[in-house]
Formats: sequence, C-alpha cells, structure tokens
Amino acid sequence: MTPQASACGSSEFIEFWVEKMQRLRKDSDGSLLFSKRNLDIHRKPVRPDLVKIQSTIHIPVSYSSRYEKYDREGRLVETYESPKEPPSKVEETPTRVDWFFKDHEDEPIITICERCLRNMKDFVKETHEKFH
Repeated sequence: MTPQASACGSSEFIEFWVEKMQRLRKDSDGSLLFSKRNLDIHRKPVRPDLVKIQSTIHIPVSYSSRYEKYDREGRLVETYESPKEPPSKVEETPTRVDWFFKDHEDEPIITICERCLRNMKDFVKETHEKFH
C-alpha cells in the first residue's frame, strides 16, 4: 500500500469511527453508560442506587384434626381423626437481585450493559469487515 493510499484509508477510518462513536453516544444506553463512565473517572465513583431483590419460598401447610365425642356422664364414646397428609417438601426459587440507577430505574443495569455491549461488538465486527 502506498503512503498516500494508507493516509486515505486512515481518514476514511477516522470518519467511520467518529460517526459510529457519535451514534453510540447518542443511543439511550450508550449515553447513559458514557455519562456514568465519565462521572466515575473524573469526579466520583458511580454505584448503583437501587436494588430490587425477589425471593420466593413455598412452605407447605398440612392440616389434620381430631374430634372426641363424650356422653352426658363424660365418657368418651367416639373419636374421629382426619387422615394425616404427608408434608410436602419446601420449594425455593432462586433469589433474583437486580441493580438500578435511580435516574433509570425502569431497567436493570445489567440489561442496559448487555445491549450496549452487543452494539459495541457489532461496531467492532463492522469495523473489522470494512478495514481489515
């Protein structure tokens, strides 16, 4: 490749890169994460503001009863006991923990990051296909 072609390719790459980065920064996910990144690096550590924890446990309940019938003299004349139900096992579902930013509390941080990462991977793939 000649130096002139290389320089031409470099300017094409730079234009491509600048355009893609502007799109990423304007994207709602990218904008949120870039601003959090800049705040974290240049001012103060950024931490999630909210946590939502969902945990469910199913505890079985069993019921049995016993009735005794007495006559007027106080003698036991009849007894009834309901069948005993064997206790079922306790079922526990995994606990789910989601972290949120208070200014973006409608979606977990991990979901936003996964989407942004997918966009960045697409950007890298497209760059590789176009300039490699």
